[in-house]
Amino acid sequence: CLVGRNIGHYRDEARYDCRLTAFALYLPDYYPITAKSLLSRQGLFDEEADLDDIILRRADCGTGELNYQMTPLRCTGREAYPNVLMILLDGLRLDAVEPTRTPFLARFARDALVFEQHYSGGNSTRMGMFSFFYGLPGGYFDSVYASQTPAVLIERFATAGYDFGVFAAYSLSSPGHLDRTAFAEIPGLVGQPDYPNEGRDSRDAALVATWVEFLDRRTSAGPLFGYLHFDPPITNLPPDTPFPAALNDQALAATGDDRARRELLEYRRRLHFVDGLLARVWDDLVERGLADDTIVLITGDHGEEYDDSGQDFWGHGTGYSNYQIRTPLMIRWPGRAPARFGHRSSHYDIAPTLMTEVLGC
Repeated sequence: CLVGRNIGHYRDEARYDCRLTAFALYLPDYYPITAKSLLSRQGLFDEEADLDDIILRRADCGTGELNYQMTPLRCTGREAYPNVLMILLDGLRLDAVEPTRTPFLARFARDALVFEQHYSGGNSTRMGMFSFFYGLPGGYFDSVYASQTPAVLIERFATAGYDFGVFAAYSLSSPGHLDRTAFAEIPGLVGQPDYPNEGRDSRDAALVATWVEFLDRRTSAGPLFGYLHFDPPITNLPPDTPFPAALNDQALAATGDDRARRELLEYRRRLHFVDGLLARVWDDLVERGLADDTIVLITGDHGEEYDDSGQDFWGHGTGYSNYQIRTPLMIRWPGRAPARFGHRSSHYDIAPTLMTEVLGC
């Protein structure tokens, strides 16, 4: 029974068939096997070839006991919608934006709406991104994942005729499971390649190249929705990457046995590299004439800690200090003057704001 049940589960999980996998939500202490990547590598399952069947299987899932959304939306149509580009940086610390180490982000902030007391909805990618797209606490994630219910925010973007360019440096399927939650009904997102992260290749640099190629191929005159998820904490640094003096190899060597200082400096080196990639994304928007018609939102899925609170917390998902749950939020909104806000804001606010201010709901 155990072997047969797990074989059935990892087969259906890979095929996005929730008729069996949805039961995992209701069985106590039940953690069945998943093997989508293994099956794909062995040639037993081709996500791209099975895309149409996948979407049909999702439609058969239903929402079960999940009552989302609770009341019908009332939306007024707009003659024209602005482009929207969401840029997420994995593990973007609350103190990450600084003129020397992240010059582009510092320049971007000067012309943006900056929320100085911003919180993620969790201390991990899965919970942070769930709160970001759904405006709901992470306790609802399992129900949404089991029924593969997309975010209302993304459904409304699709209804408004937006073109979707959605790319993540790590993949959409793990750890955030965005392909089965927020973007579950957006075609063309299944089977996104896993970018390289070795030698001269950086998955974050490959992400930018993919985004630029997407814009080059785009022929539609409709509004654009872009989502780019970078991963500074683990991105590979190409050889001979230049850094400010404060982040060079001598500074790294000077940290000695101080693990916290050494890992924080390495994090800042990688973030400085990604900051240069963000500048390329922005400059490309300017060259295409899209910058003045695009709402650009930059934030993190959660924070990142290097024992800053002195409680032996490292990385993320290890505690609930401000270093793990706070992250910057900057929005460049055409037609709105730059401003800084000191009140508390959170990822729960983002979906309602965009639904109201952009989509007229």
